[in-house]
Order: sequence, then structure tokens, then C-alpha cells
Amino acid sequence: MVGNKTTYNRYIPNTKELNRVYTDVGGHYEKQMRYPLIIQFLLLIILKSCSNSKSEQSKEGESSPSNFTLIKDVVYGHDFGMALTFDVYVPTKPNGAGIILTNSGGWTSPFDTFKILEDGHYRFATDQEMTESDTWHILSPKQLVSEGFTVFEVRHGSQPKFVMSELVTHMRRAV
Repeated sequence: MVGNKTTYNRYIPNTKELNRVYTDVGGHYEKQMRYPLIIQFLLLIILKSCSNSKSEQSKEGESSPSNFTLIKDVVYGHDFGMALTFDVYVPTKPNGAGIILTNSGGWTSPFDTFKILEDGHYRFATDQEMTESDTWHILSPKQLVSEGFTVFEVRHGSQPKFVMSELVTHMRRAV
């Protein structure tokens, strides 16, 4: 309870609004935005994906001549003095859906498994490069991006420094 306001989760019968946040203000309920910064960030990504400006892409220095733009190292929090980051793969022809990809194997994260910096641009690693790598993984954002999905590749804290409950907290914070 903050002042005369009480914030809580409430189920509204006969609606699809389960687990929304409402504030009790003088006997009536006001719907509260739960994740306003994430919504602003997603809008930014959508606007970025709609832009066809070559100068904007080259100014970032993170685009690929292939089929996606890479926004690297978006900081979503800090823990134990380290930044928690994710990368966003924005396809040139987005289908309007996004996928959260946890970049880890056994909850220990490699830094760069699927992308390679070449001539100032990022490209996907080839299947041969991935299978020859010590950090090879089955799930790559390559297929998802080529099908038009915007992929949020999240890097959480890793074991042994962080325990599983902390990793879950990191993932929730990223979402």
C-alpha cells in the first residue's frame, strides 16, 4: 500500500484480463501499465524495423547486407557488478511476431555463438562454423529471423556464480 492506493493482481471474470495490475483508488479500479519501459523498447524496435534508410543502418555499424539488422548488447539490468544484456535481431521483412531466445546450454552462456563480425557487418555463422565451434548449439536465431521473427537473444548470468533462482530472475527481468 502506497498512500491511499493499493496495487495488486486481480482476475476479472468473463474477460481475458488475467493477472493484470490494478490500483484501488477510492473504490474504483485503475488499470496500471506493468512494463512501460519494455513497451517503449518494443515500439522502438518496430519503428526501427520499418525504416528502410541505408544511412541509418550504416550509422549503427551493426547491420548485415543479408537479411537482418543486429542491435547488440541492450542492457536490461545489472547483477554483481555486471551488465545483463540481450541482442535483438530485426529481420528486413518482419512478420510482426517476436521470440525470446535464451542463449545458453546447461544455463552456462557462450558470448557469441551464432554471429560473426566480418567487414564491419554481422552475419550468421554457417552450419559448418557452428559445428566446429566449442560452443555449438542446436537452436540458432538464423531460421527464425529468415522467417520474419524478431529475435531477442537473452544472455543471463551463468553458473557457477549465479544459482538457478537468480537465473530465473534475470530472464524475468529481460522479458
